[in-house]
Amino acid sequence: MKWNLTESLAATRARRRPSPPGPLTIILLLSLLLVLLATGAPEQVSGQSRPTAPPYAFRPCSSSDLRIYFATTRLNEGTTRSPNYGSKRHLDIGSGSTDYGYACLARPNTLGRTFNARSATELKSSIKANSDVWYQAPLVDVESIPEGDFVRKYREQCGNILIYVHGYDISFEEALKDFALIVDEFQRRNSKSNSQLFPVMFSWPSAGSTAEYSADVTNLDWSESYFRTFLVKMLQEKNPAATLDVIGHSMGNRYLVSFFGRYPDASVAGRVRNLFVASADVDFHTAEQFTSNMENQISGSMYVIVSDKDGPLMASQMLNGQPRLGRPLDPPANRPASKTGFSDMISGSFWMNVALNTSGILLKNGMNDFDAVRGWSAQYPGLEREFGNKSRLIDVTDIVTEDLGHGIAWPVIAGLLSDSTNLAPFYTYVVHKKPDRIILEQNGGKPLVLYNFLKVDTEPRQ
Repeated sequence: MKWNLTESLAATRARRRPSPPGPLTIILLLSLLLVLLATGAPEQVSGQSRPTAPPYAFRPCSSSDLRIYFATTRLNEGTTRSPNYGSKRHLDIGSGSTDYGYACLARPNTLGRTFNARSATELKSSIKANSDVWYQAPLVDVESIPEGDFVRKYREQCGNILIYVHGYDISFEEALKDFALIVDEFQRRNSKSNSQLFPVMFSWPSAGSTAEYSADVTNLDWSESYFRTFLVKMLQEKNPAATLDVIGHSMGNRYLVSFFGRYPDASVAGRVRNLFVASADVDFHTAEQFTSNMENQISGSMYVIVSDKDGPLMASQMLNGQPRLGRPLDPPANRPASKTGFSDMISGSFWMNVALNTSGILLKNGMNDFDAVRGWSAQYPGLEREFGNKSRLIDVTDIVTEDLGHGIAWPVIAGLLSDSTNLAPFYTYVVHKKPDRIILEQNGGKPLVLYNFLKVDTEPRQ
């Protein structure tokens, strides 16, 4: 089924009637996920549960490898010829804080069908299999290059340029592999065309640990001025013949909201085509404030990609006390006053398994199609609308579930990069979700708006 942007987003079809989880269940689940952050659970509790790549000796990058360029504010703890970017800040002590270079991953020999899958079963298995083999792909080469050489190479590009900013709890190599999924999917979708892709990753010094949420926030804040300098340079130096799209994931979207929304730069307005705001650990109401500014800075569309099963963002909402843009669910009214003692009750792995199982059972379509939403639609015609004039909310709950829904929705992003009106082979339909509690409380129980969410699925709606 092909997705026609205008027709699909305008249509509101008959909706199912799942039973939403009760408030006590939501409080329990969010509390469990908060404990995961507090206890520093095992490695698999991280935002991505991924296989470990085998040890591999570095070698020169070959034409069969996937090459990704990067700018990073992580400290090089290796050498110029053999860089090693860990979790430390690269402080500006005479030489600047941003390193440039490229990294090469050995492209897997076997990749499953996705965009050309012959069935829903094949599509689902290919998404899982391709994620696994890319997370096991060896990092075969990392080269640091002078900023001037990087900019000259960038300036030569006349095709598609894609800039990616990763999120919380992720290493330099893990971020490369997340980005590789998008880049590879785009390249395979467009292998018979003249479409070229020049991928660039901006990597800030995430600690790469579930328990280090606050440390990541401070490192993200420290690195923001360097990101802004980097992105302004990329926009200024872009070849006029090239198109440029920007993807933010998780906490990395705070940079995009700040750059395009809070402090827009009129001198580079319109030089970015599309923004992809995925699983955003950004305050929902703040994003609403700055959506129009963000739209004014781009020439194309902004795609806000969300999941109802985003466990890390549920925990973030517990910590921040307000709904996140990546998953607009209310935090519980009464949050735990202290984590002391509670986090020691039982092991992190137990809480992880409980949280995974509970979210899978209780939050299936938990934010969709409440009876109240249908009642509001009938009682107050005209409430339904898009997130903005250029902004679309995309719900990927049913295709990104392996890690509680916080993974990058790479097949959807690659599809939108290739053709913004066609998400084949996925099926799509419009749903609406209950607005957050504070809006209802301050507006006499009536929503101000019912945003359209384009729900993406591997099978047609029943």
